[in-house]
Amino acid sequence: SHDRNIYPKFDGMYSKVGQMAHESPDQFSFFLHDYQPPGQFAQSKLSTPPSQVLTLSTTISTVEGFFSMVRNGLTWIGGGFGGRVFPYNGYPSAGDFSQSVGYLSYVPDGATISEKVAHIADLLTSGRMSSDVLAQIVASFDAGASDEMKIMVAQQLIATSPEFHTTNLVNRDGSPREPTPIPPRTADPYQAIVVLLLRGGFDSFNVLAPHSTCSLYRSFRNNRELLVLQPDEMLSITNDDPDQPCETFSVNSAIPIMKEMYDNGHGLFMANIGHLAKPVTKGNWFTETKTHLFSHTTMERECQLVDAFQEDGWSTGVLGRMLDVHQRNGLSVVANGISGKGPIVEGNPSLGRTVDVIPARGINTLSRVSLDTNNDGLSAIEPMMEYLNQDTSMNSGLFANFWAQNLIDTINRTEYLSALYTSTSLQYPHLFTGSVGEKLGVVSKMIIKNEERSVNRDVFFLDMGGYDGHGLSKEILQGNLPVLNRGLTAFYREMTYQNMLDKITFVVMSEFGRTITPNTSYGSDHAWGGNAFVFGGQVKGGQILGPYPKSFDNTDETNIGRGRLIPSISWESMWYGIANWYGISKFEEMNVVLPNNGNFGCQLFTDKDMYTVGNNTISGCNDRAVNLKMSMFLKEPRYLTGLEQKRICKAAIAAVAKNANVTSRCIVVDQKIIVSYDYNRRLTTVNGTRFLQTTDPTYEVEGTVSMDYQEDSTNQTGSEYIENVEAFTADMSQELTGICTDGTSTCETSGNTLDLVAQVNLFEADVSDSPSFAPSFSSRPSALPSVMPSVAPSRTPSVSPSDVPSNIPSKSSQPSSEPTKEPSAEPSVSQVPSGSPTKSYQPSDYPSVSPSESQQPSDYPSLTPSISPSDKPSLSPSESPSDFPSTSPSDVPSTTPSLAPSSEPSDHPSLNPSESPTISSMPTPDDPSAKPSAQPSSRPSRDCGPYVPERCGNGGLWSPYTCECLCVAPYCPNEITNGTCSSTTCPANYHETLFEGCTLDCPWFKLDSSCASASVVPEEATAIYSSKNDCCNGQFAGDVSGCMERPAGFSVLKYNARFTMSGIDCKTPSSDRAAAAGDIARAVISKVCSTVPGLNCGRNDKIKITKICGSNVDVEASASSSTRRRALQTSDDEVVEFTILLNAIAQEDLRQKDALLGQYFQGTNLNNLLIAIKNEILASSATRTVQTITTIYYEFLNSFISGLGLYYPAWGSKETCLNDGMQQEYMNNNPDAWLYTTLEACCDRYYSWATNECLKLHYEATMVSSSGAVPIIFDPTAELYYPDWLNTNTCVNDGNAPQYMKVNYETWMYVTLFDCCKTYYGWNDAFTPCLEAGGVNPPTKAPIEDSWYVDWANFKCVMSCEGPSPCGGFHKSWNILHLSKAVCCEEHLSWKDTCLLD
Repeated sequence: SHDRNIYPKFDGMYSKVGQMAHESPDQFSFFLHDYQPPGQFAQSKLSTPPSQVLTLSTTISTVEGFFSMVRNGLTWIGGGFGGRVFPYNGYPSAGDFSQSVGYLSYVPDGATISEKVAHIADLLTSGRMSSDVLAQIVASFDAGASDEMKIMVAQQLIATSPEFHTTNLVNRDGSPREPTPIPPRTADPYQAIVVLLLRGGFDSFNVLAPHSTCSLYRSFRNNRELLVLQPDEMLSITNDDPDQPCETFSVNSAIPIMKEMYDNGHGLFMANIGHLAKPVTKGNWFTETKTHLFSHTTMERECQLVDAFQEDGWSTGVLGRMLDVHQRNGLSVVANGISGKGPIVEGNPSLGRTVDVIPARGINTLSRVSLDTNNDGLSAIEPMMEYLNQDTSMNSGLFANFWAQNLIDTINRTEYLSALYTSTSLQYPHLFTGSVGEKLGVVSKMIIKNEERSVNRDVFFLDMGGYDGHGLSKEILQGNLPVLNRGLTAFYREMTYQNMLDKITFVVMSEFGRTITPNTSYGSDHAWGGNAFVFGGQVKGGQILGPYPKSFDNTDETNIGRGRLIPSISWESMWYGIANWYGISKFEEMNVVLPNNGNFGCQLFTDKDMYTVGNNTISGCNDRAVNLKMSMFLKEPRYLTGLEQKRICKAAIAAVAKNANVTSRCIVVDQKIIVSYDYNRRLTTVNGTRFLQTTDPTYEVEGTVSMDYQEDSTNQTGSEYIENVEAFTADMSQELTGICTDGTSTCETSGNTLDLVAQVNLFEADVSDSPSFAPSFSSRPSALPSVMPSVAPSRTPSVSPSDVPSNIPSKSSQPSSEPTKEPSAEPSVSQVPSGSPTKSYQPSDYPSVSPSESQQPSDYPSLTPSISPSDKPSLSPSESPSDFPSTSPSDVPSTTPSLAPSSEPSDHPSLNPSESPTISSMPTPDDPSAKPSAQPSSRPSRDCGPYVPERCGNGGLWSPYTCECLCVAPYCPNEITNGTCSSTTCPANYHETLFEGCTLDCPWFKLDSSCASASVVPEEATAIYSSKNDCCNGQFAGDVSGCMERPAGFSVLKYNARFTMSGIDCKTPSSDRAAAAGDIARAVISKVCSTVPGLNCGRNDKIKITKICGSNVDVEASASSSTRRRALQTSDDEVVEFTILLNAIAQEDLRQKDALLGQYFQGTNLNNLLIAIKNEILASSATRTVQTITTIYYEFLNSFISGLGLYYPAWGSKETCLNDGMQQEYMNNNPDAWLYTTLEACCDRYYSWATNECLKLHYEATMVSSSGAVPIIFDPTAELYYPDWLNTNTCVNDGNAPQYMKVNYETWMYVTLFDCCKTYYGWNDAFTPCLEAGGVNPPTKAPIEDSWYVDWANFKCVMSCEGPSPCGGFHKSWNILHLSKAVCCEEHLSWKDTCLLD
């Protein structure tokens, strides 16, 4: 061949022939490793992966490409493989290579044309083409043509033969090959499914978003930030589902066709849908999801396969499997790909069905251009093409037969389809524009011609790329949506006009959604759940199926960080209903289409949910559900795989069906592994030596299994069997181990045994935490009482008492053998004691008329005091005060005031109010205190009267100051129930203003991994408490001490600035300077908090002095004037550096405070404030350090908003450590393993390879916008020398060393230039330039002393130096150096006895 060295060469080969070097779509190459073409390959169980790229389009393009190569060289003309390099200058004649970048110029050997053809055939087929076939080719030549033209014809013909495309020998039987007949169409009505895949990750939450009038929009706006869909970009749609968070949603105004179809009742949204192997939660998604979630390639395959485990061994798609079912039932089915195909349309290859790939421009047919003419000249060689691809005998190769049949079928089918395509007119051809519109124009014509094509069921796959918006994602989306809108509008209009809308279901989907929060490039990144859109004439439109997120904050149950949402529903949920509509409803057929549908229990939608004509339901689902406790011994310590979980459920379903004749569905919801050791090991003696016997550990998996089952209301066989713990456990052990209950192995099982399972210990129906919506009517009482009482009394009472009294108690004539744990809501008013009294767990309101004579104190104190004091103290304090106070003070303060004043008042009252004041539940009596307070109480308690509730309920807290329950959202006081927190109809701003202005008595509540106190209780709080200790006991019962020690995850504004104090005396002792720092701190916080309007400092707000007189100090002063101090080092300086620390739950509040400080600290306000601070310091401080201050100057440094909580790694978002309390729940559950008290420790742990970068990113992430500069981070490597191999190729110390060197700078970097050059450029021709580049004089001797290397020319070890022996000249870069001659000889010349003597 002749190459003109003009670029580009090949062009568009992936679309033309299905593959090309360096253009693989993913790591799985261009074809599936297990691909089996239809027919003989599937029957013989042979695979031929490359055959997968042979489609209608690529087969034609391959033949055309070779024809064009022979005729005109490597060019684009005539469907060639080349690119368009030259201007088009008309269709060239055969042999004209002027518009090519190269051509075939080889001249074959031979004296005759037959010999030349044989030579060419040998080169192209390695001698596989027989002499008979070659003779037929030669005989077909035009006798008048030149030898050059005949060789061209031979090359074209050989390029169509099976010998050229395969390595098989071909034995033709002389029979013409017939095209594969088109299956006949049955009487079943036509239906088509069209899938449009938006590649790259569709930002679908900016297509279906909460409307600006919905309360959810605030969370959406706060988290989307600059990516948010603005109100003027919204088209409103209504939602009637009360379970969705909004009554009004919005559709992006750039795609109005979706709103139109939704409003017309033809379109619906699938909310937060995505790939799942099973339902997962925040707590277990990481361990239960094995898929590489955020990869384009993996998630594209998953959303098209919809088969998480691929148990059948085939990589078939959900649409392909639907066609498989219908094809087996005798229907005529066709899979179509427009401009390509995806796994979604691939079916089981054993059924002999291929995918018809049709270009967007229309049907690709073989060009009619031959060598001798430009007009339909191909007919001259077509008979020979048919001869070369005749039927073959049984001893021919399968691959050759496949190529030949594929070529004949393709030519025949493309010409047939092309005739149909060109004869079909569209009503709105002008609307089908753009990349999507062109493809949907092809789909429309194929649907319209479904009868002529003899098709019962069609599936179409097409795609649109360009949605991977890591940068400027909103702009990318808004640019793509109009193209999508035009295509969908054209298709919707056309199908409506053609009366075909009822025949189609159209799905718009993407492999995953995108992060709700933006990245630093104004884009969003790969996420998980997203929204899909489904439309069609019979679709039950105007609804949103699947739970839309109730919040976009990190606290939402679906949010795993950065707005990556766990899908609420799986792809199976959507395809289940579509498959129903498509005519698939049988249990066995549905398991073929959706093999993993059982893993989602009843969380699936049927055609009854999705279509106006649907009536299918899910077998096994009728609101009857139970959770099962599962416990099994395993043979090895690991989690159950997804397949093993499915087999456990299959075994459970089989057991229930066999023993109770009940249909059920099952999911393994959760699991944990328990490894146990026998610590009671025994001593044994072997050969006189005593040692401890070791025992193998036991491995146990404990889990929860959710089972839905369906049984008739009059027949409880399912409930009775499932709740029979012993029988169900024994049957499950038999099913999973294969070992019969009698110990044999000959019993019948369902074939779901697991080698991993040694024994099933327990398969028990769990007790429900709430009453059933559809209670069973068991003939037997439950063995365990319910924790929630029934509204009506049981027909058969429980064996054990309920923890909660019945709403309608039974009236027994005999006392209960087990007392209730709560007092009766309606106590008896009888004046006569009971003849058979019960033992009350709560004290009586009245003293006993017959007191006990016991000498031991009661475990439960009386509500009313004894007339005389007890000889022994009570185990619990009385709730009412004693009339006779103790003469000795108690070690623990009373929760109620004494009735009599103390005879010994304290001589030293506290200067500050208590951090945890006691709260009296009763008013102070009239008796005066022996030493009254100088100031009246700011919050006196009141007499709340007789209607004080025992509990506020729902996490509420009783306030003795206001005599009311303080309630947590969404509850507020209910007057009907004496003010308890049971009403949800609350006054406006009730929760926002509940604790407004509180200081010391703010409620405590759970916040992240600890408890916090503030005037505003966050919405996620479920209970409030009067102290941190109570809160920790209530919320962190298993880790109370850790809760008490850990700071809560408040946000904090760190406002950094400095004063220059003229006249400050820095020559005073360090203790005096430290005391002065405390006085300055108190003066500043006092004046700032009282002067800056709107700042409203709280008790947790404070100031920290970090430097005074050049000394680094750590002195704090809070708004309550308490101080803490610690001095470190000293030098002379007038600068005082400080940080104002202001706390809040919401970061927006801190941004407002930052703005207040910035606005106030300037001009006249600042001057007045500085004068006030100076006067306050001089008036309040007795230290010599500050008494000489004359003037104070102010300079702002920077401000940051971070947290007060522990630091955690913010993986996937900021790539640094943060302490804003937004860590994952699993980190809170194990804070000692995940969380750190300092930023430096966190960065060292999680970003050890880039510690300084982690610190820098933290400050950048938390700095308030436009405020100061990021602090300078000390870099110990900044002045060290390193080898700059990529740039100067010398040693430099510019601070830009690669990260791997900085992390291990002790290994890579040096203090001096000489040491660096010596290590990395130690040979003479590099060492001197290395030193000179750094301004150092060149060396006069070898840079590396006592360095020996091998002189291979003389086979001896020499020293790296110039001069007489032992010097051998400076070593080269490739020489290996040694510290001594002995080591050099030992390592390299050990075979030479005289090495040391040379």
